[in-house]
Amino acid sequence: MTTQREEMRKLRAVSDASVLIHLSAIGRFHLLMDLFQEIVISEGVYEEVVVEGRGLPGSLETAEAIRSGFIAVKRVTDKEGVRNISYEWDKYK
Repeated sequence: MTTQREEMRKLRAVSDASVLIHLSAIGRFHLLMDLFQEIVISEGVYEEVVVEGRGLPGSLETAEAIRSGFIAVKRVTDKEGVRNISYEWDKYK
């Protein structure tokens, strides 16, 4: 019998900048590695956290996770789809 945590560990997740920054700020960035097999971020998230956020919470941790292969940086090709998903998500906040 597998636990919920073991099942989640098989999953990949997409992250925005706030998750990376805030988990790092409270010293819990490792939870992402504990829970997921891989995290995918957009090039824009990479720019915000690693490049523009250099020296701030999340920058070093994200860069190291990219180097290790845990975080994959992907180009967004369906920008309209992302806008639609963002709009739908905002309705539930």
